[in-house]
Amino acid sequence: MTHQLTPEEIQSKFTELNLKISTLAELVSNKEHKFNTEKLKYESMLNDISNSVTKLNNSRKTSQDVESGMVLVDAEQLSNLVELVNSIRSQSMEVNDKSIPSTNTSTTPPPTTSTYNVKKSNSKNKKGICSYCSQIGHKRSECPLKLYGETNI
Repeated sequence: MTHQLTPEEIQSKFTELNLKISTLAELVSNKEHKFNTEKLKYESMLNDISNSVTKLNNSRKTSQDVESGMVLVDAEQLSNLVELVNSIRSQSMEVNDKSIPSTNTSTTPPPTTSTYNVKKSNSKNKKGICSYCSQIGHKRSECPLKLYGETNI
């Protein structure tokens, strides 16, 4: 025995099914949104970890290079440094050229070396630039870096 549904009952069943479908779709959408949010959070954490590892590796390489005496210089930095050194050299040459007159305008001849009394200085008392570490204030034989291996002079 089959029961025939009236058009109102059919409409009611369709409305009920549509309501269930929309509720399920909303639940799926909420779950999908929550999933995407969690996914973004974990991807961000993974990126942060990856960046930290990269920084750690770079700092480790840098410290190892510094310990071994190697210095990493970018080609552009090196080019800029060379330009700066050349500029300083040319300015230094210009200053030297200006300080030394090109012609002697004086009528008296320049003094000869025999007229000068050259006094030799006592080099033991003189503190200069260390040829080992390039620091000012001690000689190579007194260099703490050479003698004791100290890095902070």
